[in-house]
Amino acid sequence: MDDVVQAFHNGEKPVIKSSDVAHLLPNHSLSTADKQRQAAGLLTDAEEKLEIMDIAETQKQGLLDVIQLLKEQLEKPELNTFVFQGLLANLKVVKDFDTYRDRIANLLGVEVL
Repeated sequence: MDDVVQAFHNGEKPVIKSSDVAHLLPNHSLSTADKQRQAAGLLTDAEEKLEIMDIAETQKQGLLDVIQLLKEQLEKPELNTFVFQGLLANLKVVKDFDTYRDRIANLLGVEVL
């Protein structure tokens, strides 16, 4: 336990991210803000994965822009689900992002297009 606390104080990154276990929590018990924070965490994870992917730089930049726009939508007082759905659909060009898309859509109650 002391090592965990010491690592926290030293600013080390956690081994397990909250977005890794978010799917274990029942969605109905989370507030809208919590769901949006978890969705943003999943988008950050996708962004980090995208950074190391071996894809064309123009495609990578386009997807990074989409992720940024999705994060901006999550920061708004009220989520525009149609806009969010459309943006989320842009991530389906990368098969590895299907899990992220499904988890985010499930978390926010948005249909995956």
